[in-house]
Amino acid sequence: MRFECDLKKTEAPDKVEKMIRGLCKTATLNREADGVTGQVGDKEFWEKVDEHEITPIVRQALEEDGKISFGKIPMVAGKLSVDAGFPLGAFTVYP
Repeated sequence: MRFECDLKKTEAPDKVEKMIRGLCKTATLNREADGVTGQVGDKEFWEKVDEHEITPIVRQALEEDGKISFGKIPMVAGKLSVDAGFPLGAFTVYP
């Protein structure tokens, strides 16, 4: 699965990459000027989603919208939470 994670001017790219690795240990990361993009294996992604008990919400969003966004603030704490407009932006996953 492909992902994008925006990068705010006040954020350190290394910390954003560390946050992503905290949830997706085998993800491939590409640092870009305005964020981090990459790939995460389907199995690893769905295991993490299942662990956080949000599978139905994630499946519905991917089917209906073609993407799902998670808040970066919860991710810092190792949690997946559907983005609710958190000020640090989002980690967005595409099938």
